[in-house]
Amino acid sequence: MIHGEHRSCNDIWVHLTSIKRLKWVCYDTVNKYIKTIGNWVVPRLKTMISEKNLLKRREYCEDNIKVINQQDILFTDESLFELNRNTLKVFKFKQELMPEIEKLSTWVRQMVWAGISRRGKTQIYFVDGWINNKRYVDLLKSARQDILRIFPGEFYFLQDNARPHKHKNSIRYIKRWISKNLKDHPPQSPDLNPIEIVWGRLKTMVEAKRPRNKAELKEAILECWDAIPMSFVRNCIDGLPSKMKQAIKDADEKLPEAENDSSDEIYQTDYDSMGDDIDSEEESEDENETMLEFQSDDENDNNNY
Repeated sequence: MIHGEHRSCNDIWVHLTSIKRLKWVCYDTVNKYIKTIGNWVVPRLKTMISEKNLLKRREYCEDNIKVINQQDILFTDESLFELNRNTLKVFKFKQELMPEIEKLSTWVRQMVWAGISRRGKTQIYFVDGWINNKRYVDLLKSARQDILRIFPGEFYFLQDNARPHKHKNSIRYIKRWISKNLKDHPPQSPDLNPIEIVWGRLKTMVEAKRPRNKAELKEAILECWDAIPMSFVRNCIDGLPSKMKQAIKDADEKLPEAENDSSDEIYQTDYDSMGDDIDSEEESEDENETMLEFQSDDENDNNNY
């Protein structure tokens, strides 16, 4: 049971009854005893971070921990919203039956994109279907004026390492039309992007509205996004230094002391060698390899750090 050899009370009972010279034991006795010492649970999935990515996380945190809240940064990302995201808790008295809510269509889902900063937040932009680098560039074109409204001067544009984000056409468009300052984000580090906390708050608010179809889902997303106060967004950004301190501490504990050389770069992108023109709408031959699939948030896999 301790080492995962048995996965139910029945397995334990069968094992005990198979042992020679052991007095026969009743199943109910085994079941009651197991309930007094614990219960069966599904282990939480936790992403294991490689040594290379731990080095990248530590390097990123050490470089930015003192200036992250002093710079104008737009933190961007996509997120997926679904109907029947049943995570809200309600109180149930012992004598009452298990409460129920209506189950809606299970296939309705909506991906969105947005950006947050200390200066303000962008609008919510809906993404229908799959997103590849061409659709990502089209999305950035739609959001460009909105972004420049928040940042009339220079600022840093931060995005994660999803393939559509790192595609050369996406990088070209961002550098030429939005911001020449791209802030690299370390891989396997959703905890270092404050917009993930905002997504969690937004999903809870949308779920409370109980939208019944895709139109109501979109309407709820828009209403709840506008209702999120900037004070909450700034608090999420202000919490980054403490998370960076913890990331540095975790990296120091997990990495060998001799592993101080981070020259073995991964996800390295030579932005300056990509040219300045984005006039061509041609897709590369590996276009189909740059798809960003719908992902279940939390689920992220993103909140396991």
